[in-house]
Amino acid sequence: CPWVNNCIGYANYRSFFLALVFLVFGCWFGVVLLASSYCELVMDQKDKIAATATVLQKIQAVRNFLVVPEPWNLYRQAVTTGVEFEMMVKIVFPLLFGVALLLTTFMGWHAMYIATGRTTLEHSIMLQKIYDEYQTPSKKSGNSPIFPKFSNPFCKGSWRANFVQVLGPNPLLLVLPIVVEPPSPSLPMPKSKVN
Repeated sequence: CPWVNNCIGYANYRSFFLALVFLVFGCWFGVVLLASSYCELVMDQKDKIAATATVLQKIQAVRNFLVVPEPWNLYRQAVTTGVEFEMMVKIVFPLLFGVALLLTTFMGWHAMYIATGRTTLEHSIMLQKIYDEYQTPSKKSGNSPIFPKFSNPFCKGSWRANFVQVLGPNPLLLVLPIVVEPPSPSLPMPKSKVN
């Protein structure tokens, strides 16, 4: 994962998920801060469009609102004179809103993984088994396949227990970089042979 610069496993799933949570909150905080400025820009543009006489002038007014300078011109402007606040809001708000939506979806997907006590690898294995079972119908029921029941050794039985397993027992410590022990049926460590 490029966000934590490491593979996601037992020891860092908490860090990965909390990084997602903090990124989502940060994005939505920025969206809330910029929403009023963006709405003011849209309302000003709406007033300008209403004041124009012809349909062609209205279309041109909408196009003028959507126009942003090329990145190299924007960079040159930022270095020399500074970028206008309105231009920054027109660029940053839609991008931040889109990133916030994507990250919220990604965080929700991983919250579902935590609630069910599995990882992306276990989820893909489960989907592959369901697909394989669906492709080969069960002999007991004729043509309709029976989906296999999967027992996940890492699931603690309830979503709350699964969240405690990953994030730790004390929610007040979520902002601290503490180590949470891996799930109880963890893989046995190989015993070293000492001669």
